[in-house]
Order: sequence, then C-alpha cells, then structure tokens
Amino acid sequence: MNIQFDPFIVEYDPITTPVEDFKAECITAANKVISHNVGNLPVVVLMSGGIDSELVGEALLLAKIPFKCVIGKLQTDLVNESLIFNSHDYQFAERWCVKNSIEIIYCGLDIFKQNKLLCEYALSANSFSPQFACHMYIMKWCSDNGYFFLAGHGEPDIVLRNNEYYMKDEQRAQTVNNFCKLYNLTGKFQFWKQDGRLISAFLQLPTVKSLMAQGVVALSEHKHTCFSDIFQFEGRNKATGFERLQEWDYQLRNYLKKYNGKYDKMFYTPITQFI
Repeated sequence: MNIQFDPFIVEYDPITTPVEDFKAECITAANKVISHNVGNLPVVVLMSGGIDSELVGEALLLAKIPFKCVIGKLQTDLVNESLIFNSHDYQFAERWCVKNSIEIIYCGLDIFKQNKLLCEYALSANSFSPQFACHMYIMKWCSDNGYFFLAGHGEPDIVLRNNEYYMKDEQRAQTVNNFCKLYNLTGKFQFWKQDGRLISAFLQLPTVKSLMAQGVVALSEHKHTCFSDIFQFEGRNKATGFERLQEWDYQLRNYLKKYNGKYDKMFYTPITQFI
C-alpha cells in the first residue's frame, strides 16, 4: 500500500468568544468531540495509564457522557503464558476505572507476532514510531469492533524558547491522524487540539501561571501538578511498557526511520494565539 500524504502544517483557528474556566471547557470539548459520533456508536476511551487519557475520561464524566475504557496489553506468548510488558503502566487506568465504576475492555497485542503488521501500519501513515504503531493497532481494533474511540494524543506541550512560550507540535504526531483517515476509523485521536479553547483555559490555571512566571522550560514535565488545580489524579512515574522492550523498539524505529525519518519537523505556535 503506497499512500502519499500532504506535508503536515499546524494551524489553530482564532478564539472568537470568551473562554470559560478549565472544567467548563473540558465539558465543552467532550461534547464537541462526541458530536462527531454520527453513528451513535458506543464510546470508548483509550487509556494507557497516563494522565492525559484520564483527563479525557474525567471530561466525559463531567459531561455525563457514558463510555467504557479500552486498555491495550502489550504482550507476547511464551509457552502459552502471556508476558505483559506494560501492566506497571495501565494499573493506574484500572484503578481509575474501578473508582469511577467504568467498565474495562482489554485489547491484547502480541507485538512480536504482529511485528510485520505494525510496520505496515507505521509505513502507510508516514510514521516511524513503534509506540504510535501500537496505538494505531488499538484504535483500529476499536473501530473494527463497532466503537467510537477517543484518545488523549496531542496534549499541550508548552515550552520556553528565547524567553517566549510556544506550543510545540511534532510532525510525527500527525501520522496518527494520517492513519485514522487512511482506514476511515470511527473515532478521534486528539482531544485537546480541536481548537484552542481548552488550551487557553489550561493557560489560565493558577499553577500554570505560576510555573510560567518561574520560567520553567517545559510545562509537560509538570502536568500532574497543573491538573491538580482541578482534578485529583493519582501520582505516577509515567512509563509506556517500551522500557522493557528497548532493543526491539530501537531496531524497529531505526528501520522505519529509513523510510519516514524526514517527517520529524517541529512547529512552534506562540501562546498568544490562545489568549
């Protein structure tokens, strides 16, 4: 399959009406993304164990939108006993779901047996990230099984450059969108960046303002502290499961980069765009 995508360009629409507080904008964002579920399919949130996907879940709870959680198990079968590589990560998602009475659906992915398929997914979408290939697999699994999925990709990556703050976007992240379009998936891979309203509300959080006044280099390193202004997320050392698969990840990434390594540009949008 040879699919050619246009170059990735980051554009944010201007904010034309007053922005509400962060919690209210989370509700607005949840309703906006669900409006794309034209088939009224059952809704699932892809949860990895990270705070970004939990925030999507919290937004749906606030908006009173029913949903289930899909957790991807990165695993392999060794003599009929599954070895799971990311259970240390998704345990946070499991506990959050139990706390909020959310049903969990597991999607098993044998990353070694499916290695060829993962490469095909990544190559077709102009990606070179093994992690993204696994996300693509899980999103397609959800769509193929009749769900409308939401993923927490595209969280605000606000960085300090030359004494000014910018929103940093990576070209390679857009390859997930390429994949969704290529396979006509029923779901949304980005929750944050439907427009700039949620980002604008995030910039108004007291902790965010304080950190920016201190001149921290990257706000993404303080996500838990920032979100704690509104939500009570469990603290965690974020991992992905790939720490236990470094050699496989390294070899596959280098292979994919031979073909798609050119799609690795960075885009910087001044945060004044969101104020």
